[in-house]
Amino acid sequence: MAGDLSLPALAQVAKLSPYHFLRTYKRATGRTPMAAVRAMRLHAPATAGHTRTPLKEVAKLCGLGTAYAMDGLFRRCLGIPPGRFVGSTGNEVGA
Repeated sequence: MAGDLSLPALAQVAKLSPYHFLRTYKRATGRTPMAAVRAMRLHAPATAGHTRTPLKEVAKLCGLGTAYAMDGLFRRCLGIPPGRFVGSTGNEVGA
């Protein structure tokens, strides 16, 4: 998930205006591109448990930058910290 995942950047790759890309993506998938990016970022720690990757590294790899930012996203969206989410999936936590 490296690179620029902003709406303008994604629209440019699709060769559409940001507004048209947003509407087209939402119509096709039922959610916004940013909601899809957020879902991918929330899923990343579950797969990291299989490799024992430290959560701070997972945060960097999925574009959140810091473990603090990942923790905030998890608490806002799921109500639990990422380490507890990984533990609830049966994976080992590498934090």
